[in-house]
Amino acid sequence: KRFALTRSQEPLMSPLLVIVHRSLRRSLFLGLVFSGLVAASTQRELPRRHDGDPAALVGWTTITRTSEFAVAVRLDASRQRGQRHRVRMWGRFDYARGQTDARNRVFMSTVHQIEYDCLRPRSRLLRAMNYTGAMGDGRLVDQARGVSPWTDNIPETIGELMWQTACHDALSDAVPSM
Repeated sequence: KRFALTRSQEPLMSPLLVIVHRSLRRSLFLGLVFSGLVAASTQRELPRRHDGDPAALVGWTTITRTSEFAVAVRLDASRQRGQRHRVRMWGRFDYARGQTDARNRVFMSTVHQIEYDCLRPRSRLLRAMNYTGAMGDGRLVDQARGVSPWTDNIPETIGELMWQTACHDALSDAVPSM
């Protein structure tokens, strides 16, 4: 149940969401531990144009990088009305080697929007897009929209790191100051 769907649940998802889910599970949950280091270890990227394309949003921040992939995030300032503990964040995964989708189309980056529940360590996928180029550039290969079920974060993974990044301000607001 922890940020991983069983194979029986996958037919309920679009092919792109299944690929994103498998890709995250396979290559991103490699036990990277960054607890408490998020703010200190982030590296700001130069702002990019914003022409309505989520891949071109300005303000991306790289939160981790390995020889296999790099993960950058952009916090969406809007929170759902009456749901201050829920935060939406764009994530971008740039791969060192091409990944393939269910139709054997090659892509080099995935841009997705995830909603995080800051009161519980869980998240759900709202939107995902695969691009032929790095950093969300190039041709759009595939996209999927639709709210996936809430899934619990697995400790010491990229999923947990992204939850901590997204919920940092919301969690700070919830803690009373002395």
